[in-house]
Amino acid sequence: MNKDTGSPIDNMQPLNDAHRFLENARYDESAVALRKMAAMLANSPTSFDIDLLVDKTLMLLQTIEPTHERQSAKALKNVESTIAPSRTIEGAGELVDAISASNKEKAFALKGYLHYLRRELAEATDFFRRAPKRTTFVATMLATCLMLDDRPKEAFEEIKYAKTLEPDDSEVKRLYDAITKRLVHAGNSRLISSRWPEMMQNQDNLKGLFKRLILPEAGPPRALFEKNSKVVTIGSCFAMNISAALGRSGIDAVPFFFGEEVNNTASNLAVFEMLVSNDTQSSFEGADSEFIKSALEFGKHLAASDVLILTLGVSFGFFSKDGHPLLLKNTGGIDRSILSRATNRRLDVPENVRNCIKIFEIARKLNPKLRFVVTVSPVPLARAFGFRSAIHADAISKSTLRLVAHELTEIDSNIVYWPSFEMAKWLAPHIKQGQNGFFGADDESSRHVSLHVIEAITTLFIEHFGPQT
Repeated sequence: MNKDTGSPIDNMQPLNDAHRFLENARYDESAVALRKMAAMLANSPTSFDIDLLVDKTLMLLQTIEPTHERQSAKALKNVESTIAPSRTIEGAGELVDAISASNKEKAFALKGYLHYLRRELAEATDFFRRAPKRTTFVATMLATCLMLDDRPKEAFEEIKYAKTLEPDDSEVKRLYDAITKRLVHAGNSRLISSRWPEMMQNQDNLKGLFKRLILPEAGPPRALFEKNSKVVTIGSCFAMNISAALGRSGIDAVPFFFGEEVNNTASNLAVFEMLVSNDTQSSFEGADSEFIKSALEFGKHLAASDVLILTLGVSFGFFSKDGHPLLLKNTGGIDRSILSRATNRRLDVPENVRNCIKIFEIARKLNPKLRFVVTVSPVPLARAFGFRSAIHADAISKSTLRLVAHELTEIDSNIVYWPSFEMAKWLAPHIKQGQNGFFGADDESSRHVSLHVIEAITTLFIEHFGPQT
């Protein structure tokens, strides 16, 4: 409140700035804004809901990242010392102590609130449920998370409990009324929305950034494979990267390689058709014995595997007059001797979808227990035939394949999409990269995804779909 008039404080901008900075992982700037807010409040001798400031402000300064723990503790103490001369803050010392793992009661609420701010609803709900003491704050925040996750019945139980603790609390009343109204329309679907990050992102915690901004669409973590599972991947070098990461984690993973420039769904389908027809001659014109041998070996691994990961690479291809792919040799790349008699064309969304559905149907015949994961390779075209700009062609190619992946998950809910493309390609222009670019940081190649990005994507994939502890 204002010192002279007793009117409410007009400028809450520092607190709003602090929220915005934290949501964009700018912890230092968030701390500065919060200390400014604390100083403004300290200069106001009239009554103000200081507990709200503590819950909504000091909690912002506590971060889950261990590297920020000491810095957060220092920032909290600075805020406490700024306000303390003007008034007593009941419980401020407890909140400072809550940064350490020794104060479990507060720590669960703090971490839950941080996840809530990042809109990591599953994690926030988990922390609030595990809080040892079911306080008004915990119950209210849990109700909020459940509402945002379109679970009004569960949210109502939580806010009803909060109302028994503090029936006159204005926030509890407001949320109680909102959830009650929502229950009236519980049978109707709720329009889910998400916000594009307002500010450029830092890549200090790249995996956390992917998790916060992209993974909500992938659904909650679940086990598609266990430690003793077998996985096969088919596609370009990005499929090789996923296979290698699985192998390093102890999962039996076998890749089947296609060169990026020829990794289209027609070629992929031809491999699967060859596996069921046993016709190794007519599937591909230009395919040599080494490629055929590799394809047959892939078929053996496929029959014994639990998961198939299909990486969509390009939506262009070379075809003979009778429609067969004209591009394979032992490396899975282009046999340039056949270019003179080949037709190059783009595979549109419906054709790609049909090819993928046929691939999965054949795979199920060979192995009924298979589960399917689809990804889109972020690696761009090396060369575009029929275009004066490879960048222009690549945009068309990848956009087509991203639509294909979306259509597949709409058609069959058992097909899982992993957003490696969005992580490496779509978010990249909005990241402060410095010397740590998303492409070429290791070898200066504009087409090679940097190792630290691959590491973040593949480890997150294993955490999300691997053994759940």
